Amino acid sequence: MTDSRRDKGDGSIYQRSDGFWVAKYKAPQMTKAKVMYAKTEAEAKRKLKAYKHDAIKNEPYEVKKLSVRQYMDDWLYNVMATELKPKSLDIKENILTNQVYPIIGDYQIANLDANAVQSMINTLTKKTSKITKKPLSYSTIKKAVS
Repeated sequence: MTDSRRDKGDGSIYQRSDGFWVAKYKAPQMTKAKVMYAKTEAEAKRKLKAYKHDAIKNEPYEVKKLSVRQYMDDWLYNVMATELKPKSLDIKENILTNQVYPIIGDYQIANLDANAVQSMINTLTKKTSKITKKPLSYSTIKKAVS
């Protein structure tokens, strides 16, 4: 009899009581596990394999070379696009395009530090809305930072 357990760090695949298959994987550089759902076990395995391949491809030393714009676009369109509703995706895209990228979009991830983020916050605090001609609200600035 062969052992059906996966090796440590290979992720997990199981079937829920409602019949859906779940694949989980936590890349070493991530704090939370990625959870993927599928209708079949084969599809769950395929999703897990593809995600692991992407996680290995974007190891920390490679990520450090990317600009904030490149990294966030990759995250937005490859990770969040499957998890967000279209309207929420549009909102995140607008926040990044109009508030984050003009200020810190060209920074390399390796060079991004608290001072750069604080500088972005200070710039956004002084900025006024094109529509209302009033300073940006606290919630708008908070969305740009989070």
